[in-house]
Amino acid sequence: MMLKEWWDVEYEIIPEEDLKYSKKVVLIIKNHSPHIRQFRIGVENINIKNQINNIRFRMYLDIINPITVSIEKYRKYVVEIKIPRLVMPEEDARIDIFVENISNNEKKIIPIYIE
Repeated sequence: MMLKEWWDVEYEIIPEEDLKYSKKVVLIIKNHSPHIRQFRIGVENINIKNQINNIRFRMYLDIINPITVSIEKYRKYVVEIKIPRLVMPEEDARIDIFVENISNNEKKIIPIYIE
């Protein structure tokens, strides 16, 4: 009998009471596989049109470079990402965070709208 290998990503957005950050995204990556798996977490796209907002956002974002984590079999891993506050509010500002299963070459994208 072959065990099914699958993984799941859940996220929760928590508002922050900080001058620099507007919200915190908590990613929960669950490995339901009977093997150790590696996952890469990073930023796929930052959609901010105002150049000053974009530069400041990238300065304070704490996950510019992708990180790689190994998750044991049948375990979960929690990642917290703080989203910086915009100087001038924009309507369509969005950041896309990706979680990629390196072992199976599967990717899930989580869009987060910045207010």
